[in-house]
Amino acid sequence: LLRDLHETLPAEAVTANANAVAQRPAARLHHIEVALVALHDDRARRLGRAVKYHRLLPFRIELLVVGIGNQTGLIVAVPIGLCEGVVDRVGRVWADGKEIDISPFTTRFYRGTEDQAADSLIVAKEGASNAPTYRGLAYIVFERLPLANFGNRLPQLSFEVISSSGGTESHIRAVNVIPGSTEFGYDTKIVTRKVSKGVTKTENAHVSSERSDWTVSIDDLTAGCANLKAASLVVPWFGNDLRCGLCEIRPGVENTAKVTVPEAWKVAGINRAAAHVVSEFEGKPAFGGTPSDDSVKRAIQDLRERGLKIVFYPFVLMDVAGYPWRGRITSYPASSDKTAAAATQVQNFMSLSEWSYRRFILHYANLCASTGGVDAFVIGSEMRGLTTLRSSATDYPFVAALVALAAEVKAILPAAKITYGADWSEYFGHHPQDGSGDVFFHLDPLWASPGIDVIGIDNYFPLTDWRDGNGHLDRLAGTASIYDADYLKSGIAGGEGFDWYYASETARNNQTRSGITDGAHSKPWVFRNKDLKSWWSNTHYNRPLGTEAAVATAWVPQSKPIWFTEIGCPAIDKGSNQPNTFYDAKSSESAVPYYSNGNRDDVLQAKFVSGIDNYWNSPGAHNPVSSVYGAPMVDGERMFFWAWDARPFPAFPARTDIWSDGVNYARGHWLNGRLGAVGLDRLIAEICGSYGLSAVEVDDSAGLVDGFMIERPMSARDALENLLAAFALDAIESEGVLKFRGRKRDSILTLTGEDYVETDAAAPLFALSRAQESELPDSLKLLYAESSHDYRNAVVEARKTRGKSAREIVLELPCATTQGTAQQRAHVLLQENWSGRETISFALPPSHLALEPGDVVTLGPRAL
Repeated sequence: LLRDLHETLPAEAVTANANAVAQRPAARLHHIEVALVALHDDRARRLGRAVKYHRLLPFRIELLVVGIGNQTGLIVAVPIGLCEGVVDRVGRVWADGKEIDISPFTTRFYRGTEDQAADSLIVAKEGASNAPTYRGLAYIVFERLPLANFGNRLPQLSFEVISSSGGTESHIRAVNVIPGSTEFGYDTKIVTRKVSKGVTKTENAHVSSERSDWTVSIDDLTAGCANLKAASLVVPWFGNDLRCGLCEIRPGVENTAKVTVPEAWKVAGINRAAAHVVSEFEGKPAFGGTPSDDSVKRAIQDLRERGLKIVFYPFVLMDVAGYPWRGRITSYPASSDKTAAAATQVQNFMSLSEWSYRRFILHYANLCASTGGVDAFVIGSEMRGLTTLRSSATDYPFVAALVALAAEVKAILPAAKITYGADWSEYFGHHPQDGSGDVFFHLDPLWASPGIDVIGIDNYFPLTDWRDGNGHLDRLAGTASIYDADYLKSGIAGGEGFDWYYASETARNNQTRSGITDGAHSKPWVFRNKDLKSWWSNTHYNRPLGTEAAVATAWVPQSKPIWFTEIGCPAIDKGSNQPNTFYDAKSSESAVPYYSNGNRDDVLQAKFVSGIDNYWNSPGAHNPVSSVYGAPMVDGERMFFWAWDARPFPAFPARTDIWSDGVNYARGHWLNGRLGAVGLDRLIAEICGSYGLSAVEVDDSAGLVDGFMIERPMSARDALENLLAAFALDAIESEGVLKFRGRKRDSILTLTGEDYVETDAAAPLFALSRAQESELPDSLKLLYAESSHDYRNAVVEARKTRGKSAREIVLELPCATTQGTAQQRAHVLLQENWSGRETISFALPPSHLALEPGDVVTLGPRAL
């Protein structure tokens, strides 16, 4: 024991009463008191996600020696310091470089507050008067940590500590839980499958041997999102035809041969052998299967026990060639629209087949009732091809069928809020582009029906119309960046779909915008899909053949609140231009947003989420209070962001051998692995604040990192210098404020020949210098911590293709980030070194004293 301790710790850190061992060599239990001094004096400040750092705290820990046969195992009680300052929680933990699950151990975590009390174990051991509280230091106490698996020694422990206050996660109040297509991925029980005789593999425990993937992932969700109130559980069946009269909706499995224990797959009374088998794509199942009914019940129960409001969301996935969107389901042929044949096909889809849409919905309504109910239930979503289908000039048979279905579900779940999740292009009306002039509020019979409690909208409105370069309209209007918070919020009830529209793709490419008007009726809101307020506040009148009806629809203004049953933005360049797009190579719907370069962009997704939350959860005329039900139009706590995955990060997306859709993660809508990251604006402000610098301006600091570490005493400048360099930010003192600015700024002044001052009659008016290529770096290496690979030290390199220099720059970034972000920053840094090879100097008169470092000026023609 003493040998092992001396090999692990410095000799001066160990004292022991060896007599305890010598006097009772045959005893099964002995106590050996060991005094440990702090191994490090470093102080680490945790800002953002992920710092691997610890130190043992000065406290007499107790080793409990347990004899088992001829082997001896040690159990240790030890407090471990994590970092300076307040953090929210411990994430992942590594022992000797291998991730471990600490949930089976008895631990207590202290956040590092200035009022935290002493740990009960330390009090018991040292006495209340001698027990330190370690205020201002986050630490964790292992009360009984077994060491047998670590060679009977204390392992090298590394911790992910997460500070989430004020970050994107604080804006998450409701989420959609996916992937839906997962046979046991929603199960709180661990399920294994038989591979061969005596060989099994896990179905749903890829991170912990003690907890299922669901438990690990939802633990992460609830721990990180302090303001989370509700979760929408997405559960799919599979459609097999886009022709509604022939389409069956069935539960599916990956294959019929799988044998699982202790749970067998069963949905709607059928077993695996009778289920639909999902198609294959590139030799693998294109989807996971439908979740087993028992796993869904346990997921509902788990969400309820966590105190969350539960929305049940039945979801249709199309398992046909091209894997299209369910909104493509409609009648066939197209000429059947506005005929009795359309009504017949809708009836077949809803109820005639054994595997009808109605059976799908009612099965889950009854399942929810059997678990004690849910808080809300969605009877369908984005069935746009069906809701706009007519059996005559004015009749919408699928809408009528939804009204009847809502009543049936309401009878089964009387306490639940019932809704339909309408597509953002569908909820407000049907405007067929057939030359008829028809305008119908076609969903009003559904919205006004007693079976529907709230207006559900899958909200993917475009917020921006951003392009590269400086010549596009939004840039010319004065917006400096797509990340500008005011710019993003201005598109929620403005811009495309509110003020103007593009009449064609050519018009979009040329930015030829047409205003949204309404001629003689003077109700432009009828055509503004973003104008929620006007649609919600006004009486609706249909316009068959363009003539407004004398009698209003059944909609009562302000009668029901609006929920965003889905809302979100992909983490991709210019994602806010077209938030409904997603990239998936197997799908015919795969696309990138308008004018996007396809690169990953986590920053924009984070700005989108915070902007949406700030807008709808701020009181004001934009979100009026109903005179009918006495609450705001849009329920800010029922905006369900798409999406949180029940497969825990980073196993998903890294394990593409298990989940083939992991390749879609980088540019997708997923929130996992992105919440907990810290924006440069908040990071810089916190760093400055910790050094007593409160007068700072950080609004122009766009960027995102997964973590940042100050691992030793240093000045604020030293702490920030490499960070600012990597993200092309300048720190400028102006009017008593320290301003952090990006370098992509507008010119504020055009200088002419009269603006320059001759400092010496013999000297030139301008001095232009150009560095030799041999003096410039040919290569730049950026060192960082790879956040998607357990924060291991990593390096990326940017190199000039025809460099003539052997010079190399090495920059160490004290951040955790992704390889893509690091590579992008390395290229930017190298380019900045080269673009700065030319400098020009000149003198200006006192009239230009207002100019300061960082300002951009234009040298006019006369000046040259």
